[in-house]
Amino acid sequence: ANDAPPLVGTSYKLISHYQQLTNLTKPFAMTTQTPYGAMGREQAILNLVDRFYFYMDTLPEVAGIRAIHQTDLSTAKEKLFKFLSGCLGGPNLFIEEFGHLCCVPATCRLRLVNLNVTNGCCT
Repeated sequence: ANDAPPLVGTSYKLISHYQQLTNLTKPFAMTTQTPYGAMGREQAILNLVDRFYFYMDTLPEVAGIRAIHQTDLSTAKEKLFKFLSGCLGGPNLFIEEFGHLCCVPATCRLRLVNLNVTNGCCT
């Protein structure tokens, strides 16, 4: 039983999303498939990145974040695709081009380790 008080608002949504991701670890723990493969490989990651930046361009809640990006998002899209590719167990495209990125939060690193993603990107 969890004795913590219920969360509300954005914090609750983030925790709820994290709990949904936690449930994804069970299939990966039983196989050698990576999240990259389970999601649909390169095309799925490209679609995810496109959707992410679509929302960045259209949601008023993130206008401040969008404002700090260049008008042309093609470079940002390419870098995010390369980063996610490696961190989700696919090719280490980001590391190959830019080197290691060591500022991934500890919770993300732990999550990726639990998903058997040990390609050096986030460990």
